[in-house]
Amino acid sequence: MAGDDEARRLELEEALSAIEEQRLELEIHARVRGENRESVWTTKTRELTVSGKSVAVTLAGENLLVRANLIPFVNADESIFLVAKGEVWIQEEEGEEKKYYSTIKSLPIEAGESVIFFPMGVLMDSEKENVYIIELEIQVEPLK
Repeated sequence: MAGDDEARRLELEEALSAIEEQRLELEIHARVRGENRESVWTTKTRELTVSGKSVAVTLAGENLLVRANLIPFVNADESIFLVAKGEVWIQEEEGEEKKYYSTIKSLPIEAGESVIFFPMGVLMDSEKENVYIIELEIQVEPLK
């Protein structure tokens, strides 16, 4: 039985080593842009993860909640595939029911390449005043 325990321990160490080799760092710049695409709010964060494990980003305001889940996948050839899912709850006027929107995008990316994800989409040619756009600029870097 001691041999079985040793074999399991070695198998576990090997699995953990493989995971360790696939560590990724996500750098996320979150921005809210207003009139003329000027930044009215910005923040930056770095998160560690591994291939296939989600990183959650939450932005909360008085009448707005944005949750983004970013999932990087490292392929056998070491290319990266990023899946970004956005969920938005927004209440446009007080007393109004909150509206829910969701977005999902996936794309192949290069290590260190910046990609932009718009969890609320992009409003084009809107007649509304004070239109704000939320954007997440994401970079994925393997850690060796």
